[in-house]
Amino acid sequence: MLASRPAAASLLRPVLWVGSMADSRPVPDVAASPETAARADELPREADASQFVRLAALAVIGLNVLLAAVELGRLALAPASANLAWLALLATACVLPLHIRHVVYGLRGMRPPQSYLTLAAMAAVNIGAAAVIGQVWLMNFALLAVSALIVLPAVWAVLAFAVIVLSTGPLAGPPDEFSGAYLIFSVAWRSITLFILLWLVAAYRQLDAAHREFRDRAVVRDRLRIQAELRRGLGRALDGIVAGSTRASALADTDASGAANELKMLVEQSRRALADARRLIGGYQRASIRGELDAALTLLETAGVEAKLVIATDQPLDAVDERARLAIRSAVFHALSDDSLVRCVLELGENDLGELDVRLSAEQRTNAALPEARR
Repeated sequence: MLASRPAAASLLRPVLWVGSMADSRPVPDVAASPETAARADELPREADASQFVRLAALAVIGLNVLLAAVELGRLALAPASANLAWLALLATACVLPLHIRHVVYGLRGMRPPQSYLTLAAMAAVNIGAAAVIGQVWLMNFALLAVSALIVLPAVWAVLAFAVIVLSTGPLAGPPDEFSGAYLIFSVAWRSITLFILLWLVAAYRQLDAAHREFRDRAVVRDRLRIQAELRRGLGRALDGIVAGSTRASALADTDASGAANELKMLVEQSRRALADARRLIGGYQRASIRGELDAALTLLETAGVEAKLVIATDQPLDAVDERARLAIRSAVFHALSDDSLVRCVLELGENDLGELDVRLSAEQRTNAALPEARR
């Protein structure tokens, strides 16, 4: 079930945007190393998240092993079944490695190879052990139920889980140590508890992977945007400087006055290029409207929403407009809060006062277009 329907699918969109609003990732300084500056604050957070995931996964695996060991010890200490302890140990040795293999793959949100065969082997060993050892073995059906939830597709997993849990009642036979109703309740409670813990760890792993993917895409988009703006803004100026220096060098031996004029023009052109470079670098150190739009499009793409940007204004997008930035974030937040959204159009225009305005037109899975909502 974890492999056929990712555990974090229903949580991904709102968590992505809430996480991005709390993310204070600084824009890298152009003069410094972009890779170092962009990832400096992320390294401690990534290390903490990875360590938490590893510890949580080990805790889930350890809990499954502990419950199997507790049941084995209880069976060995019970007077009625003490002489069958070696059979219980053999059955546990056969079942537990297969179950732990399912759990390890389930924590990664994956279906293990040959999973149906290993699940069938687990079922055969459990049924045989219940027939030979008796009622005291039926508590171990909780591990079989958890493996069924991990391995099988969603609908079949729920059906198999119900069959496994409910079968413990009839298999219990006449009340001995436990009644049939108590066994059904206990197996259901144990298996649901184990699976929920496993599901939470798998969901956290997927959310953390989605956050890293969003961050990496945003960094790449920022790099491409900075490269394009530098090439567009400074490329012509640098070409003019090269051409002016070539002309001045050619006139140096034949026309001193013309060479001096070329040098003066070259100095002025260099100053303008330096001023433009300072303006661009200063804009990178602040969150501009263009940067907010790029982050919004990356976020929508990561969440699986096909987004189109329409710019219906002549105002510069490199400016810092806090009101427009908040409007963009609000529009994207509302888009991500709708799980039925498949595509949307983000339009940046102007209102009657000449201020930047954001308009979101969304289309749901029903292909019914939503009315345009002004944010």
